Amino acid sequence: MEFPAAPEAINARWLTSVLRKSGTIKGGSVISVDIGPLAENSGLYGQLSRLSLRYDLHESTAPQSIIAKFPSTTLEMRNRPGTIFAYEREVRSYQEIAGLTTLPIPACYYGDINTETGMHVLLLEDLAPAVSGSRVAGCSPNQAELTVRHIARFHADWWESPQLNEKSWLSDARDPYHDPDAARIEYEGWGGHSSRRPNICCPNPSRRLGKTSALIGRPLSIGFSTNRRER
Repeated sequence: MEFPAAPEAINARWLTSVLRKSGTIKGGSVISVDIGPLAENSGLYGQLSRLSLRYDLHESTAPQSIIAKFPSTTLEMRNRPGTIFAYEREVRSYQEIAGLTTLPIPACYYGDINTETGMHVLLLEDLAPAVSGSRVAGCSPNQAELTVRHIARFHADWWESPQLNEKSWLSDARDPYHDPDAARIEYEGWGGHSSRRPNICCPNPSRRLGKTSALIGRPLSIGFSTNRRER
């Protein structure tokens, strides 16, 4: 199925088709869609929009709003090494991993990507009033703890899973940004980053958590990379 290349290309007919195909709606149709930015300056590697939908029939499963994700409008960003690979990982994760994990994640109504150009679209459940975290403002200690606990559970679910070998899009060998020394670089760079931005980075407890994670992650990551190369 062809998909729109930008938020402004979305129309009611296409939305009706994909929502019916996913089983989200049955007999109803989208009769209008209003498209607006999710938030000011949102989206680091792409475009984020909120779609407000109206239908001709009431269905309890029909979403009133949807978050749409598209690639960056900047050709330079789309052509950066690793960008298309990152786009594919996100799309495939929603397509192939989301239904197998216990993590609380938004439902994906539709996802597709052209792996040659990086053009893609994701239609995701709108989780408002929940908000995304900020890399600049940082997070509270409680938020950091919640995040780490979820990450740990996710890693435990997939640790040494044979299913990972079936996901070619996860291969580090295909990622132009993959660097076997990445763990060492993160370990050595944490101290400099936190000292340069003492007032903007995370609160003290979160900074201590980051430092500890870097110290622990260095040997674990290096060992994991070595194990993967030996297999």
